[in-house]
Amino acid sequence: MGIPTRFLCWIKTCYNNGERYIMQNIKSSIKETFSCERNKLTHSGKLILKRTTGKEWGMIEVDKKLWKQRRDKFILLPGNWDIPTHDPHISAFTREEVRRIPKDFEFDGKDIEFTLQDNFRVLDPASWDEVYECGFEPVICYELQKLRMSLGFTPYMNGNHEFHLTLGIKYLKNKKK
Repeated sequence: MGIPTRFLCWIKTCYNNGERYIMQNIKSSIKETFSCERNKLTHSGKLILKRTTGKEWGMIEVDKKLWKQRRDKFILLPGNWDIPTHDPHISAFTREEVRRIPKDFEFDGKDIEFTLQDNFRVLDPASWDEVYECGFEPVICYELQKLRMSLGFTPYMNGNHEFHLTLGIKYLKNKKK
């Protein structure tokens, strides 16, 4: 997560001025801020398994207000970002994995805790044909990793598909040539 910029500037100024004793006085303040920030970034959503044939998918639902707050924070970055057409979610299981999960799976509909990583990343999604860029916020979800492994899957989808909250996409049809 890193130290907030305002503290970094203050710490550097204090240290450069030889006022090392101030460092001790602000340590507890920094710890409190980190705790506060973590609490703001830790949320939960319902684990949903969709079992419609041909459209199987596992996800954690994300509150729309939370998604809008995160989008408003990051989407002001350069670029014309479109709003995803699907509801806010964190992908949890692939189609093939959902097919292998027993019908009486006890975690379907349960709340799963996740922590937003408070940064914005962009990638070219190889498996999303009509999209050339996807903007997202990475997510840590230890509970989901453990759950996936208990079912015999890798900790992440497709072995290394980082958990994330998609905040914006860029469609090929809108790409400037």
